[in-house]
Amino acid sequence: MNSRLVKSGCATALKGVELLKEPFMNRSLNFTEAQRHEYKVKGLIPALVDSNSTFQEAVSMERLKRIGSDFDKYEYLMHIYDRDRGLFFRLVNRHTADLMPLIYTPTVGAACQELSLVYQLGRGLFIPITQRANIREMLQNWPYADRIQAIVVTDGERILGLGDLGSFGMGIPVGKLALCTGLAGIPNDALLPIVLDVGTNNEKLLNSPLYFGLKQKRIVGEEYDGFIDEFLRACVDVFGKDVLIQFEDFGNHNAFRFLKKYREQYCTFNDDIQGTASVILSGLLTASRITGRQLKDENIVCYGAGESMIGFVNLLVECLEKRFNLSEGEAKSHIWMVDSRGLIVEGRSSGGITAEKSLFARPKGSVKEMKELKDVIAASKATVLIGASAVPGAFTEDVLQLMAKQSDQPLIFALSNPTHKSECTAQAAYSATQVIFDSIFYCSSLYFVK
Repeated sequence: MNSRLVKSGCATALKGVELLKEPFMNRSLNFTEAQRHEYKVKGLIPALVDSNSTFQEAVSMERLKRIGSDFDKYEYLMHIYDRDRGLFFRLVNRHTADLMPLIYTPTVGAACQELSLVYQLGRGLFIPITQRANIREMLQNWPYADRIQAIVVTDGERILGLGDLGSFGMGIPVGKLALCTGLAGIPNDALLPIVLDVGTNNEKLLNSPLYFGLKQKRIVGEEYDGFIDEFLRACVDVFGKDVLIQFEDFGNHNAFRFLKKYREQYCTFNDDIQGTASVILSGLLTASRITGRQLKDENIVCYGAGESMIGFVNLLVECLEKRFNLSEGEAKSHIWMVDSRGLIVEGRSSGGITAEKSLFARPKGSVKEMKELKDVIAASKATVLIGASAVPGAFTEDVLQLMAKQSDQPLIFALSNPTHKSECTAQAAYSATQVIFDSIFYCSSLYFVK
């Protein structure tokens, strides 16, 4: 997890204090004696040559222990990120289970809500819609524009389960790409976090003196679409046609249409739709090794019908068709989707069924309309319960006990984040049932598998 200087040994024009200020090149106490002389940092750092970062690691972890709140721990870790990327990613790599909840969910959600208090310049690009004519120039202003291979971009409309945070959503692309480096080893200077600032409908932020985004309502319609079109064209012009553009935390209404519109034109990926779907499906297939049940025999209740869940059920149907030779109708018969108005049934009297939801509606007349989750679980004889509703505590003890009554080993996925939005805790699931539980958010969740 070293910087380009460490990996390539190539020269840099930066010397002395200026080099120490450059997080991608700064090696702090890792500089060898020869490098300290060559790059004129002798005397600017202590004498210790910490070649394996053991000293800096010990200091950093001790400092974390002395910090009280997770919010303050996040701020401290991001201070290291801003000073020495190599050290930051060595820490993440060596202490993954401890640090992931701090640099990403759930702590990143709290950081995004007050981002101006913890954000330092230089972590990513802010591209406001008011500067549409200058997008290429702004992309080229990134100091490592010639190295960029992947972008994570958000417009901040649906940050985690927190809603519209506008430019404060920058914490998500920064955090997501930090995971790509810390866990997958992708060079961090090949990754670019971007916020497309089109305003916000969050009145609290609009009225806050601490908000640094555009103080205006969200731009929508043709002007918004044109801005997105121009941004994507500019990315390809500046970084090449093979640059990966990952859409992150866009509103549901935009996420689906962008995926459909751009997937054949650009190298794009929607983490909320495609990434979450693949992880849930992987979890279900893996769990079958423990339960002895095949996926085609499960009855699955999906609580929440946003982009993540819609993406999952689309992938689930495809899997059931191709892997288990079910027809589309047979595959969909195993899926019971519940949104804020209840079970999704064709012609539901309460309405609210979008085009995406309608594809998974229960046939009209096949089942009565139901509002309560417990009723849906009972009617479906559910063996799998998946939550992506951002309704904290929705999986009550009664709900979990009903799942236990219907299956000796029900599968529970409580996916909503941050943690305080989760449908239930691991302990609640354990207490109510012999559940196989996996919250799948960060490494420590692996300990939940039973």
